[in-house]
Amino acid sequence: MPAHRIDAAMLRRVLGDELRAARKRLGLSRKDVLPRLDRAVSLKTLATYELGTRAIPVTRFVEICLVLGVSPMDIFRRTWERAVDDRDTSSGWDVDLVAAAQLPDAQLAPLAAWATVRLHGYGQRKTIRLSRTAIKPLAMLCGLEWWDLARQLPRPDQRPPRASR
Repeated sequence: MPAHRIDAAMLRRVLGDELRAARKRLGLSRKDVLPRLDRAVSLKTLATYELGTRAIPVTRFVEICLVLGVSPMDIFRRTWERAVDDRDTSSGWDVDLVAAAQLPDAQLAPLAAWATVRLHGYGQRKTIRLSRTAIKPLAMLCGLEWWDLARQLPRPDQRPPRASR
């Protein structure tokens, strides 16, 4: 049995979602993208790539990324993290509440405040397991996508960063 079971449909959906998000960040419609591509593609085909209902050839994927001014590697890295993730996160993420309460990043202030409240409420318990459903509102408060916040959550198995000398 393979170490990873890849859900191809999920991978296509997430990859399409990442491409769509990159296009929308530029304020482009699908129709705006079409004439910028080297090889002709129909509007319907481009839509099926973004919706994940059709597999996108690697060369087409790279071409679309270049038109959108994004790195294919960055798009695929985010896709991998969202769709496949090496850690077992199917039931959630373990969060180090002490480390989360001390996060210095201003954007993560809502997470730090939440962790501080939880620390006082849970007494001796220093970790908590968060589901995707629980991460989504926290991410919204931080102005992040849920998967970006999930990647930044301090884990109990992480070592704190070493102070520079």
